[in-house]
Order: sequence, then C-alpha cells, then structure tokens
Amino acid sequence: AAVEVGAIGLGAILVAVLHTTLLDVTGLLSAGALAALGFYVLPYRKNRLKQQLREGINSLRDQLNESITRQFEHELSESMQRMREAVAPYTRFVRVEREKLERVSGEMDAVRTELAALRGAVAKALAPQAGR
Repeated sequence: AAVEVGAIGLGAILVAVLHTTLLDVTGLLSAGALAALGFYVLPYRKNRLKQQLREGINSLRDQLNESITRQFEHELSESMQRMREAVAPYTRFVRVEREKLERVSGEMDAVRTELAALRGAVAKALAPQAGR
C-alpha cells in the first residue's frame, strides 16, 4: 500500500511538473508569437495607418484649397459687381458731361472759325478806308 501511495504521489508530482512545464512551453510559444507580432505586424500596421492618415490629410488639404479658391473667386466676383454698380451713376454722369463738352468744343470751334472770318471781313472793309 505504501508503494501505491508513493506511486500515486510520484505520478501527481510528475503530472504537476509536466503540466507546469507544458504551460511554460505554451507560455514561451505565446510570448514568441506576441513578440513576432510586435516586431512585424504592429510596425506594418503603424506604417499603413500613417500612410492612410497622410492620404486623408492630403485629400482634406486639396478639398480645403479648392473650397477656399472657389469661395475667394465668388467673393471677388461679387465685390467687383458691387463696385461696378456703385460707380455706374458716376460713369453715366462723366459720359454725359464728356458728350456735352465735346458738343460745346465743336460749337466753339465753329464760333472761332466764324469769328476769324468776321475779323478778316472787317479787316478788308477797313483796309480801303485806311488808304484814303
């Protein structure tokens, strides 16, 4: 009976030791797999995520650039239109005044021509009297 108890005890000790050793081997394999994951998969995933982030940022930058350019051109166009509308009455006034000045200038040229002709006629008319 003592031999049986010793054999059972020895079997229990062997099972405990082998079980612990098996757990240690499994633990080491798991640790090795995690280390491989850490050394290969995680940097790969990190680089892929960084690339995706770069692409997303570039896409947003392009969209923002396009949006700002479109908004700027729209605002510029509206500002130019408001300026044209604000200046339009003055433009019309200047155009009307220029037309008046051109008409008056033409009339003055005609009067100058007529005055020169009259002066010439008066000079002719007075010239024979001066000789008498």
